[in-house]
Amino acid sequence: MTTREVHTQEELDQAIADKIDVIEIRSPDGVWLTISKNGSSSVEARDSSRVEAWGSSSVEAWGFSSVVARESSRVEARESSSVEARESSRVEARESSSVEARESSSVEAWGFSSVVARESSRVEARESSSVEAWGFSSVVARESSRVEARGSSSVEARGFSSVVARGFSSVVARESSRVEARDSSRVEARESSSVEARESSRVVAWGSSSVHAHDGSSIKAAPLVAVFLHSSTAVISGGVILDHSHLADMDGKAWCEYYGVKVSRGIATLYKAVNDHWTTSRGVDYSPGSKPRCDDFKPTNECGNGLHFGPTLLHAKAYFPEATKFVAVGVKLTELQPIYRDGSTAKCKAPRVVRACVAVDIDGKPVAPDPAGVTGTQV
Repeated sequence: MTTREVHTQEELDQAIADKIDVIEIRSPDGVWLTISKNGSSSVEARDSSRVEAWGSSSVEAWGFSSVVARESSRVEARESSSVEARESSRVEARESSSVEARESSSVEAWGFSSVVARESSRVEARESSSVEAWGFSSVVARESSRVEARGSSSVEARGFSSVVARGFSSVVARESSRVEARDSSRVEARESSSVEARESSRVVAWGSSSVHAHDGSSIKAAPLVAVFLHSSTAVISGGVILDHSHLADMDGKAWCEYYGVKVSRGIATLYKAVNDHWTTSRGVDYSPGSKPRCDDFKPTNECGNGLHFGPTLLHAKAYFPEATKFVAVGVKLTELQPIYRDGSTAKCKAPRVVRACVAVDIDGKPVAPDPAGVTGTQV
């Protein structure tokens, strides 16, 4: 068997012309080599090589190699390789590989691989892989893989995998996997898997799995499956139903009890996420010691016309992810108006703050702002 190491396009072309059995590519970082036809040669890309393969080429990529394989190419990518496979390509990606597979490609992804699979692709994702599946793709997701399935994709989720199913996707959820089902997707939930069913999705749940039923979803559950009902339009058969569909009718007291808000002497402790200047895009000042108020408050289940707060800091931060500071405030329970939308992050509003704003950290512990008002120290 003959072998040859190449570094440039010219050396690669000559090695292919010489019908070398094994061609090892070690091109400098940033230099792309193109394989149009490799004849009977076997090509291996190593280190930080970058290869573009056409025709019926076969490429084995190692190290930090990057490969674009087209037509009927076959690629095995390892370590931190990056591969874009098209048409009928077949790819095995390992460790931190990144792969985009199209048409009838077949991909097996390992480690921290990231895969976009389209049309009739078949993917097996392991560990912390991330997969976006389209068309009639088939995906087996294991461990902590993340999958977004569209079209008529088929997904089997295991371990702690997370799947978002759209269109007419079909998902079998096992172990502790989590699935969000939308459109007309179908989910079979087993073991301790968790499913959030929305729109016209259909779920069959077994074992100790749990289902959150929203919109017009249809749920068929075994006797001990916990079904959280969030919408009166969901259709449920079997299971242990926990009715959460009345949240929109809660008053301030019931809302605080539901979310575990601390209430003392009629004053509820709520939270606000703000920027370095203790405000938000709305311009209200929440500086420590202040008691902001609004003059156009309306006690309605709608955003606007009030000061908005979250029941926890995580809820508050969800509405302002770029926040750099946080405050705890006191609001009269009788003035607190819940704002409810199915599937949205919890929040409420009030006309005023009756217990002055206190600077807190992300864990809710009080902090003392420095004189410049930029940073804080825990107290």
